[in-house]
Amino acid sequence: MTSGASNPKFTLGSMKKKFPKLSKCLSAAIMMGLYILWAVLFYGWAEKWSAVDSIYFAAVTMSTVGYGDLSPSDNATSEMVTVVFIFFGIVAVFGEVSSCITMLLHPFFRCCRDFGDRLFPQKTIDL
Repeated sequence: MTSGASNPKFTLGSMKKKFPKLSKCLSAAIMMGLYILWAVLFYGWAEKWSAVDSIYFAAVTMSTVGYGDLSPSDNATSEMVTVVFIFFGIVAVFGEVSSCITMLLHPFFRCCRDFGDRLFPQKTIDL
């Protein structure tokens, strides 16, 4: 006793097509969550840092600020993992997060640009 209409399947591919902004931001949130989780687990184990210190270190290194108040010990493993951690944070995580923020703010900036163009229309100058 099924009706003629079929049940649409909810898949990751269909979600990306229907909700591209949500999909992009969800991807950025998952990457950020995994990045922070890795920081808490690894630095909590290797450096005996608290979760707050580990999250702070992840944020500071990913944003390339690097205050220098926290740094890994002179253990070769910690230093190598930190180099990979920083590279991954800057390239992958920060890239995803900034892409999501840019995508969400683009309509606002377009509106401001249109308003500015109406307020101060461009005039052609004949040289």
